[in-house]
Amino acid sequence: MVWGRVQGVGYRAWVARLAGQHDMAGTVQNTAEGAVEVHVRGPSAEMPRFEARLLEGPVFARVTNVTRTDSGQTLPAEFRILR
Repeated sequence: MVWGRVQGVGYRAWVARLAGQHDMAGTVQNTAEGAVEVHVRGPSAEMPRFEARLLEGPVFARVTNVTRTDSGQTLPAEFRILR
């Protein structure tokens, strides 16, 4: 979960591009609470770099917090933007 000013600033599209750069598959979507929910799988060596970049966000975003949980969720083979 990514918290802060992350909706309406191109964050989901930015995450999709970032996922492509890090060879990640999964989904990204806005939540009703104003956060962005990201589910990814990919090379374990890329995960720390990917997570660090989530804290940066695109130019108009202001990320205040990123929380991580391992969900074990089945993810699509490619990266998708939902909602």
